[in-house]
Amino acid sequence: MGLIANVFIIAVIVLVILFAVSYLSQGAKQSLTNAQAVAQVTDFIKSSFPNSMVNVTTNATPSLAYPGSWSIRAQAIINGSKPCPSDFVYTFDVPAFSLVNNTQNVYTSNCKIYETAIGASPIAIAWTYAKLNLSQVRHFVDKYSYANVSVTAKHYQTLPLNGTNVTNVWLVTYSAPLSNHTVSVVLGQSNGIVLSIYNTSKPS
Repeated sequence: MGLIANVFIIAVIVLVILFAVSYLSQGAKQSLTNAQAVAQVTDFIKSSFPNSMVNVTTNATPSLAYPGSWSIRAQAIINGSKPCPSDFVYTFDVPAFSLVNNTQNVYTSNCKIYETAIGASPIAIAWTYAKLNLSQVRHFVDKYSYANVSVTAKHYQTLPLNGTNVTNVWLVTYSAPLSNHTVSVVLGQSNGIVLSIYNTSKPS
């Protein structure tokens, strides 16, 4: 056999070996099930926020760009019932990339809001406490202490208010175990304008 033929055979053998290594490597990466991939992402996010209340919701679909992997969108709400919750949205492709190689969108964190509209409950809560700095809300939190105050936020397409109906609003309510009343704020979703602030007595 000539030199050229020998070189050709060696090149073919090298290509076969590289293909086999690549195939085996991809096979190892394709071993995760949907549930396993979601569990890895959830555990990773929760471990990133120790000593915090973390709620993670995920949506996983087979990756179109990386066959054998899962494209996972995960929303993480940190301390969601406190006056300054955080709201992050991550995207992962696992196991094609390690968990640290993710993209992250921050909607609100550390009492700072990065959105112009109120699209989720953490933003509505932070809007009333930090962005608007409402005196009734601040007084309530200061009086009963940040650690003891719980906050809820619920979106309504229609909400009765002062004898009429308001539409597309958030109702944010502050409560504390030692308080005999709650403080509620009604916000317009699109503009964040306060439509009403009122106290409600707790049942005796």
